[in-house]
Amino acid sequence: MLYEPTNIIPSIITQTGTIASADPVSVQWQVNGTSPMSAFQIDVYLDNADSTFVHSTGVITAYPESGANNLLPFYGKDRLGEYVPFTYTPTSTTWASWGLTDGNNYKFVIIQFFTLPVDTYTANNTVTVQPGQAGTVYFSYAKGGTTYYPTFTIYNPYGSATAFRPYFCDSNQTGWVTYGETATSGVGSSVLSSVTYSLNTSAPTDGATNLGTGVDITNSGVGSLYYNQQFVVQNTPSALITRSEPTLSINSFGEETGGTVIVDSSVMSFGATYMQGQGDSINSVRWQMFNANDLNNAIDDTGTIYTPILSYEYNGLFDNQSYVVSCTITTVNGQTVTQSQRFTVDYSVDEYAGEVSVGYVCSEDSVLLSWAQGMAIPGVVTPADSYTISDSIISLNSGATLTWNQQITEDGEQQALSIATPWTAIWRSSYMPQVEVSYVGEVDNDLASTTVNTTAFVTVGSNNYLLVGTTSDVYCRLYQVNSGNSYSYLGTLQREGQASSGEVNSIAVHTYTLDGVSTVIIAVGGYGEESGWAYVAEFDGTVNLQNVQDITLRSETSSTAIYAVAFNHRGSALCVCGHNDGIGIAELFETSFSSTGFSVGSSFDLTQSVSFYRVYCAAFSPNDNALVVGGYYRWALSNDEKVAGYHITYNSDGGINQIIGQDYGGLVTALYTTCYSLYFESNTRCWAGGSFGVVSLSINTASNSVITGDSHLISGTDVRSFSMSSNGACIAMANESANGLDLLCGNFTHSTGYTAALSGFGYAPPFNCYTVNFVPDSSYCLIGGSRGLQILNFDWVEQTELLRINNGGENEIILGREFNTFYLQVNDVIEQYLTLPFGTPEYGCFGYTVTIAPTGFRVYAYELDSEGVEDYFDSEADIDIAQSAISSVQLIGEQECEYTAVVSGDHGSISSTYQYGSSTFKPAWSSGEDETQLFADFNSGLSAGISSGATTGYRIYRTETDSDELTEVITLTSNRDIPSIRDFAVKSGTEYHYVFFAYDSNNNFMGQVTTDNVKSLFNKYSLLATEYSDTDHCYHVVKEYLFSCNLSDEALSNNAQKSYVQNFTPYPTVFRSTANYASGTLQALIGFVDKKTYRYWDDTALMAELNGLSTTDYTLFLRDMKGHLWLVDVGTVQQTVKYGTREMQVTISLPWTEIGDASDVSIVQTPEDEGWNYDAQVLDVKLDVNVETGNLQVVYPFPYNGTAFYLVGVTPQGVVSTVQPLPTSADEPTSGQLKALVRHK
Repeated sequence: MLYEPTNIIPSIITQTGTIASADPVSVQWQVNGTSPMSAFQIDVYLDNADSTFVHSTGVITAYPESGANNLLPFYGKDRLGEYVPFTYTPTSTTWASWGLTDGNNYKFVIIQFFTLPVDTYTANNTVTVQPGQAGTVYFSYAKGGTTYYPTFTIYNPYGSATAFRPYFCDSNQTGWVTYGETATSGVGSSVLSSVTYSLNTSAPTDGATNLGTGVDITNSGVGSLYYNQQFVVQNTPSALITRSEPTLSINSFGEETGGTVIVDSSVMSFGATYMQGQGDSINSVRWQMFNANDLNNAIDDTGTIYTPILSYEYNGLFDNQSYVVSCTITTVNGQTVTQSQRFTVDYSVDEYAGEVSVGYVCSEDSVLLSWAQGMAIPGVVTPADSYTISDSIISLNSGATLTWNQQITEDGEQQALSIATPWTAIWRSSYMPQVEVSYVGEVDNDLASTTVNTTAFVTVGSNNYLLVGTTSDVYCRLYQVNSGNSYSYLGTLQREGQASSGEVNSIAVHTYTLDGVSTVIIAVGGYGEESGWAYVAEFDGTVNLQNVQDITLRSETSSTAIYAVAFNHRGSALCVCGHNDGIGIAELFETSFSSTGFSVGSSFDLTQSVSFYRVYCAAFSPNDNALVVGGYYRWALSNDEKVAGYHITYNSDGGINQIIGQDYGGLVTALYTTCYSLYFESNTRCWAGGSFGVVSLSINTASNSVITGDSHLISGTDVRSFSMSSNGACIAMANESANGLDLLCGNFTHSTGYTAALSGFGYAPPFNCYTVNFVPDSSYCLIGGSRGLQILNFDWVEQTELLRINNGGENEIILGREFNTFYLQVNDVIEQYLTLPFGTPEYGCFGYTVTIAPTGFRVYAYELDSEGVEDYFDSEADIDIAQSAISSVQLIGEQECEYTAVVSGDHGSISSTYQYGSSTFKPAWSSGEDETQLFADFNSGLSAGISSGATTGYRIYRTETDSDELTEVITLTSNRDIPSIRDFAVKSGTEYHYVFFAYDSNNNFMGQVTTDNVKSLFNKYSLLATEYSDTDHCYHVVKEYLFSCNLSDEALSNNAQKSYVQNFTPYPTVFRSTANYASGTLQALIGFVDKKTYRYWDDTALMAELNGLSTTDYTLFLRDMKGHLWLVDVGTVQQTVKYGTREMQVTISLPWTEIGDASDVSIVQTPEDEGWNYDAQVLDVKLDVNVETGNLQVVYPFPYNGTAFYLVGVTPQGVVSTVQPLPTSADEPTSGQLKALVRHK
């Protein structure tokens, strides 16, 4: 007979239960029992409460096909009695073709058939059961004079009405049901896997359906499919989870060229992207790196890491080699997917010609490796706490200085910095502060609900006032300006006959001085309920205006609106602009002031015969000879110009003599839509702002009437107003459409700016700006617009030094800046200014690179363009810069610096690699004609020095002789100026050599050095107390305990645990544990014997230290003379003192237990470590003169293993204790210098 199948695949139980519906069907199981499996059937259901039917294979009697290839009948064991699995893999069949879909839980049942000599009966009829329903049926058969009634409860799990036929085997009292046949078709093709039945000697009386007298089919053709057949049904279904196949892709890295991925560094970070249709998370990941020529042996393998983070870095890619990186992930439901990427390494490196010495240190059983260390250039910041370094960028505070003026040679000698000419200096900043803007508050909360159009500051006597014009009030609001930038509301300016509603659009102010008395005249323009208006009046600091005079325009009607009023600087003219019933207005009035007061005279119609729509703004040049008006025009010749210019001449008394401007001659055709604002930077340059952005206008110096569009500086923003701070440090532009404020730092000609909403300064509500005005002699600025009048504070950075290069008192070179303008100063003379073209204000510059060479001074500014793509522009000057040898380099004052470098040679041209490239370009250490002399990139502190041969790091490996396997010892990066290490992971009796891989500041390998072979032979035990470093992933030796005296033989145990359990055979069953670790007890004297005096030494301090090993937090390693290296823990320490001797020797009994694998650990000691022996005992050595002999003598402490002293020209003798005369007398003329033989300890 057969038993239930086991070891089923796929199945959750065997951890193979996750499949994809697109996978081909494959089911494997172990056939158990003595009979062969003659047929089988697999039924699949949803794993839900109703066990919803999905698919059935039906009874399969031949697989994979009938005839010679038929595997049935199938035995579960081979001829040797070993189990062999049966695998069912139907051709071109997927789980989806069986009706399975991804994202569901399923189960399946295996039914196995086998042959038995049985008496089997079946009903002569079938019964049809509706889907999801159950029915009870029976039939009868007679045997041995008794009539039997096998009764079946049949449940239909399928989706349609199904005919079922019951069977019963009398010999083993087993029943089953087939389905898939009609009443006359004979035996069905499939077996119902779950059925309830019983055998009775009387017919049931509970309404069961009688299928009549059964048929004995043992020797009958009826039901021949099951002739002499019996089956076993899998009791517990095999559970499945269907999930769509996960996808995995290696993220892009390097640069693809011609279908090949090229990597230009020895270090590369890799990432991967994972997706799974049902959102299953990652359970584990494994990264592997292969040489492309050997995909069977990984050169790096992370092993299985249980993390969802798909990130991997490999350090050690060789130039001109091809590799394959592979990532394998396993999902929480057991699906596995692997993705690989081939790539080729191609980078240029400088040749490395360093030398490495290697030697065995017998006293401590370590290998000492030493190499030449290059020039170190330490940096010093004063004050010491006035800087921070973050992400390899140094931030210096105001008043701080970072100085490099010393260099330390390979042998440790300190000397003054000296860099010979010619040289090129490079300075890179990621941030150059120009103006810091902060939100202060509101001028008046009552203004928050109105829109402010214009503002003007007025000084009367010693008091300052603010006039505010809004869209909801024809009266100007008056405020007194208090100290601390606060404002007191005084009321509204009063005048008779003024309308009660409308808006104020423009305010102009001019102060006249006559006989030492100043009188302030204001001009106000706007429009009210019935028409526009403009007036001039005397202002005395109160709301009551004096000598008010209305301005009447030539064509004024009820539709008139006034948009702009502007005095010239001498106060002899007033320009009034607006529109009248769709016709633009621009009139120039003569004005004067005398002892009788202020008066407005005749006017000049600037519009002449031109048809236009509105005039919004007007501005006079500083010398008053040029007047520019702007707005929205309809030019008769169909040009859509927005700006017109006029040349004005004056009489000797200041009155207007002549206005030259023919039909708006000199219009700028480059402007589109509307011009709202004008600002003269100088007599020859005017800025126009409007819906087109900002355009710089060039004014002809001869006639001041010809205007040309010089450059389109800003686009895509709606500029309404300009204002410049009193010190000229900052320009602000009101910007309506961008819901914010454009800030320009520096002067108008060349500025670097940005756009920011007021929310960026701490003001949350949306705000459309219409006017901007700096408070006189202050850093405060008023921003007027749709939510009243807000106050900002502009904290600008004025002229400052950035970089100072000192040349021993000659040709001192200073790089500085004044706002956004860089300057180069040699000694006390500024030789050159370089300013940058206007950047894209929406994004702004985010980095600057400056180079100073013998034949050129160049500035690069990096920015993002309107699409966020990186771009740069530069300003340069080809000038001769006097140079001398550099004695110091300094960073001065507040700045953020990414790097500072000095390289040999003249790199003043744009083609120089030191000054050309993207914002991510950085100089690299190099040698030859362009050798790097100084380079500080702040990756690891303030140092600007370089290791030997342009090397900034080492990766050190150890390998056994005649072996190709490299074991990493330590990686030393550029921030660790280390000339030597000790390797304590060596084993006694093993011969090694070391391989040094040197790499430059870009992490590219420069070459390698292979050391001589070195062999260590221990004559003692050593116990290493270490601390693990996350920085270099090494164990660092803090203290070494040596045991060489009176060592006892040690019994080592592997601590294997076994148990033997008797059974029903002659031999017991063995149960083995997985434990296999070493343990033992070290017994020896704790001290040592001096080899010169043969005196033994130990002390109580050492006893206390050894006792503390039982509770220490240090990680302990034990080495012996046989070549073992164990990671251990120390148990209870026992120490025995031999009081009967003079030395009172102490014997230790130190039990230890291996607690981990130490086969691949790195155990080192560096000069940075606490345990590194700097020969401190030399301070206790005494030199003196023997008064009897006249010889020098030395007194060493005991015990002593440090530096031994000798006279020049004399072979050094061994180190001895107590008093030892030096080998040569002091009075010998050949013995002039005393030197020391330094021992590495």
